[in-house]
Amino acid sequence: MNSSKLLIAGCLLAFLLTSGTTPLDNNSSQLKGSWTLIKYKYGTETDLSDVPKIITYVKNITDTHFSWASYGEDGNIIAAGGGTYTVNGQIYTENIEYFHPLGSNLPGSSVDWDYTISGNDWTISGHVRNVQINPGSGKFESIDSVRLEEVWRKL
Repeated sequence: MNSSKLLIAGCLLAFLLTSGTTPLDNNSSQLKGSWTLIKYKYGTETDLSDVPKIITYVKNITDTHFSWASYGEDGNIIAAGGGTYTVNGQIYTENIEYFHPLGSNLPGSSVDWDYTISGNDWTISGHVRNVQINPGSGKFESIDSVRLEEVWRKL
């Protein structure tokens, strides 16, 4: 009888350890789902701008991962990225594991975003690495960071 209880407890523990982890905070359940970018502000701009109709941005959030892609009217991917994330209070941190176009040096970096949710809108703001192509090497190089604010709407 004791061996049966140990077997059941062991199976339950194994299930819990392998069933995936959730982000650090209960607030993350509000983030799960699919979102589309509706407004943005980069650098020192003072006003939010609407996303041009010729580009669509979609971000998907699961229990532990995020992914995003932008694509044009023709359906072709312009850029994409993703990885894991955590939530701690009102800080949403993206740990970038992949990024397209290749060579951007963003994989392996993290971005901390302050965030708020109001109705179906999720506003994030933070500093991201500003990269540009070095004409001499043809590789992307980090030149500074730029303030970014985005408003995403739940789909």
